[in-house]
Amino acid sequence: PTAPPSAPPGNPERLGVVIHQGLGARGPGAISPLAAPPGVGFTFTAVGFDAAERVGVWLTRPGKGGVESVDSRLVRSDMRGGIQVIFTPSAKTEVIWTITAQGVNTGRSVTAPFKLTRDYVAPLGTPRPASVGGSVSPAEGGRSTVFALTGRGFRANELLELWITSPDGVYVLVSGRADRSGRIGYTPSLLVQLGAQNPTGVYGYHYIGTQTGHRVDLYFTFTGR
Repeated sequence: PTAPPSAPPGNPERLGVVIHQGLGARGPGAISPLAAPPGVGFTFTAVGFDAAERVGVWLTRPGKGGVESVDSRLVRSDMRGGIQVIFTPSAKTEVIWTITAQGVNTGRSVTAPFKLTRDYVAPLGTPRPASVGGSVSPAEGGRSTVFALTGRGFRANELLELWITSPDGVYVLVSGRADRSGRIGYTPSLLVQLGAQNPTGVYGYHYIGTQTGHRVDLYFTFTGR
């Protein structure tokens, strides 16, 4: 049988583009990932509704594209005023969308923007950008490899914005903190090991200091072998 064609390489110049600073949720909620290519599922959580309140959820399409209702069967309530929705937009328009949850009784609403984009897709064959402000050792490896990530240049104990991009094009925002010497990956160590369930290609770990604005970008390639 003929082997399936390999995915075209990604654009290394797009892998470090920051999007989260303009995509904060309005109200007590969150969405993950913050960006992904069309066809990938997103998880939206929101709290602050009345217990057992029915909550309507919809997507607002880009521009003047109107709204797309979310099937009520996808809205899971914890019966304490919180909901979780796992959804995949039906349209493939690659721009910023928003998801909104609104309580039927209280009228309280939570809105979270997210982006459909292929900017962060980086399968094998994508040129790996050089790390900036730190390093990854080794820079390429397979399932038995333990990648050691280090960075420096922050203030002591500085709170850091951390976002991780993976070869399947997913952009996940979390947070971190520098050590007392303004470094990451030293105390404690930052070690990453990937397995068969992880996509192959270029990964990026990106940090920005919330006080200094100092940035570190760490890249490595996972071969899957």
